[in-house]
Amino acid sequence: MQNSKKRISAFLSVIIAAVFVLSVVFVVFESEHHCSGEDCHICQTLISCLNNINNLTPDPNVTQLSAFAVFAVVLLIGSVCVKLNSNNLVLLKVKLSE
Repeated sequence: MQNSKKRISAFLSVIIAAVFVLSVVFVVFESEHHCSGEDCHICQTLISCLNNINNLTPDPNVTQLSAFAVFAVVLLIGSVCVKLNSNNLVLLKVKLSE
């Protein structure tokens, strides 16, 4: 179960990285194309690729805020786990044999 979750996570991260890299490559190669008018498919794809790049690259202020939030949540979960695990059978020296 755990191994399949790792594989799925790795696969999705590779797909996201590929989308980012391919978007950058498309923008670089097609930035000087000859536009055919309002219904230019290359222009529409360029806009889509630029939106992908903007959505996949975080804003520095948002990154700092999210890092602080993640750090606070990890500290909170850690303190709750310590409180919940303070009374276990080993620490209470309970003998489980018959």
